[in-house]
Amino acid sequence: MSEQISQELLRIIDEINSIDGMISKIDAAIFVRKTNKIIKDKIACLYDILYTKANVYSQNRENFYENIELIVSHYKQKLNMLYDETYCQYVNVQNELQEAKLKKNIVMVNYQKTINDKEEDLNLDKDLIKSKKNILKSKNEKYINAIKKCEEKLKNCAENFEKKVNDDFIIISNLQECEKNNIIQKIKFKIINIFVGNKKYKEVLEDYNKIVNKIDAQDIVNKIREDTIDFVTEILELTEIKDKNIVEVG
Repeated sequence: MSEQISQELLRIIDEINSIDGMISKIDAAIFVRKTNKIIKDKIACLYDILYTKANVYSQNRENFYENIELIVSHYKQKLNMLYDETYCQYVNVQNELQEAKLKKNIVMVNYQKTINDKEEDLNLDKDLIKSKKNILKSKNEKYINAIKKCEEKLKNCAENFEKKVNDDFIIISNLQECEKNNIIQKIKFKIINIFVGNKKYKEVLEDYNKIVNKIDAQDIVNKIREDTIDFVTEILELTEIKDKNIVEVG
């Protein structure tokens, strides 16, 4: 009977692993799609701002194509640095999650094996069997805790990415624009733009170029990397349980 239970347990574990694998792939795809959309929206927003400013100062944006692309490409490069490091964190946490699940499954198999051994050999030391079972239960609880922590971390990855983009990659301009509430003001502003519009728009581009340059993407990346290392270390310490009396299968 115990052998049948063991086989059924292995079958169930195998099915769970298969389902978990599919769910992990779906979650990863959702993460990539969501973060990429955030990046695309931010880039589109910057383009929109720069194009709108060109219209405000009556300038043909095509004449400033290289300047605009330089600003946007630099902004995109920094956003991609954030994405790459966040994705790296996601993969590392996902690996720790799968490792914890695997170890938890091994504990379950070993626990059943301990029960089988006791049933097959009634002369086995009861205290030793009890000790083994307690150790395996302790391991199981720690792996469950590690799994919960990893799942929560994965859940927050995309949210933290969006928060960092909104907090650290926000584009703000302090430039004052002329109020154009009536036809006379509009005409006046257009006339002024004939003489100084080109200069004013160049100042706008320079202003946004400085804003992008001030974004310290490397510092943000370093902090994410440190957070990843700290988290992985925490999980490894949490699941590091050694006992010479237990020989894990697999």
